Amino acid sequence: MRRLLALLLLLPLLAAAGPARATNCSLEALEARHLEALDRHAAGDRAGAWDLWRPLAEAGFPPAQRHLARHLITEGVEDEAALWALAAAKSGDLDGALLARDLVAEMSGSQVTDLKLRLHERPAPLAGCFGTAWPGPLRDIDPRTLSLGTIEVHFGARIDDAAIETIADVLPDVLRRAREASPLGALLLRGAGRIEILASRMRHRYVGWKTGKFPALRLSAEALLDGHPDILGRTIATALSRQTARELRDFRQIDPATRIAEGKRLVGSPYPDIDSEPFFTRLARVLEHAKALPPELLKLVEAIDAVHYVPESRYFSKHDGVDTVAAFYDARLGQEGNRMVFVRRDMKWTSDADLLLLLVHEGTHAAQHETVGHYRRTGIPEQQAAMRLFPIGSKNRKILSRKIRDMSDYVRAWTGGGVVAGRSTRMRFECEATINEIHAAQAINAPPELVEDSQYLKLCEEARTLVVQWREKRLRKGLRQQAAR
Repeated sequence: MRRLLALLLLLPLLAAAGPARATNCSLEALEARHLEALDRHAAGDRAGAWDLWRPLAEAGFPPAQRHLARHLITEGVEDEAALWALAAAKSGDLDGALLARDLVAEMSGSQVTDLKLRLHERPAPLAGCFGTAWPGPLRDIDPRTLSLGTIEVHFGARIDDAAIETIADVLPDVLRRAREASPLGALLLRGAGRIEILASRMRHRYVGWKTGKFPALRLSAEALLDGHPDILGRTIATALSRQTARELRDFRQIDPATRIAEGKRLVGSPYPDIDSEPFFTRLARVLEHAKALPPELLKLVEAIDAVHYVPESRYFSKHDGVDTVAAFYDARLGQEGNRMVFVRRDMKWTSDADLLLLLVHEGTHAAQHETVGHYRRTGIPEQQAAMRLFPIGSKNRKILSRKIRDMSDYVRAWTGGGVVAGRSTRMRFECEATINEIHAAQAINAPPELVEDSQYLKLCEEARTLVVQWREKRLRKGLRQQAAR
């Protein structure tokens, strides 16, 4: 953490670096030239690598700036090396920041001041890739789709017309701020050409990247309605940089809002009044404790890929209602390899045991979502193919038909819900999660009171029965111990 803070202290030295025009304004082309430079350097062609890295670095490509800095160190030109290392750090390159830290540590105060002035005088990174009016003019495509230049903006069905109008007014300014903070991320967004605005029942203020056939920047409508474009612009820049770091093979991002614990991404709140450090510390400890759970419960926690911290902030818009949900899994955002749980409960009012049970409960939903995906992709098709091998009316065909029906019912209940005998079919998933939560509480020797406030106990008979049996067992044990004294 101290090293990260030291790196971040370098950033006020930085202004934008790089000349006005880039050779090519796509991530793919920039990376291809950079990788060619790496190959030349590895083959001993240092001059050829230099010829490729120099224009890339001047265009504002952070990995090239870092490698150019290292090249200049070997040439004995450490002041120029520091300039390019700092430029890479400004663009969010972690390895560039580490290099800059070491170089700046050997310099005098006047040398650092000179670097600051020189950086300030240079044009913005990738400036030649964006016009001054980027992202472009706002146009209506249909009632729920707008365009900003080449970027299409799609609004969720539950976002009303007034909110769409407000968002359309603020979004261009927010994107310009994001571009200033992460030009490389803005290239990623421009290449995808798609933004999805989501309505959230849970007000999670999510900002992230959707992969797949139609990659897109995803934003919670509530985040845009908060009325703080500077905060949201930085948050978008960070989200875009995270995805850029995943897509580029030689780029590690400076990301103070994220930690890794037990293979999971822990994402802190972007709002300045929220201290995310207790969240990082607590979650890392709880994930370590989770390894002592029985295997069938541990696998539920392992189904989670990322945990986001979204407690109440004073920057939230006043239109927000009271939300007492402690944590939730959002199936709309969950993708293979990116199953996300959102923790709303403030760490000041949350115990380790509470958090562990929340992870088990929401991890159950992540596992259920994985099951739905498996049934759709392979389970149902495989059973249908197998069923065709048996004659109509045969016992085996009936057995397979029943399996297909059960799988299809599971998928329908997850995706569409419905009501059977006056009860939501989706409640089956909440009941399963609540039962797993009870088993986890028993496994860590917690008292029944830890789960008795659950809203689902009233709706899940099996869960209520388990708690009653649990209380009776503890009572009998206590009476035996008292009699033995």
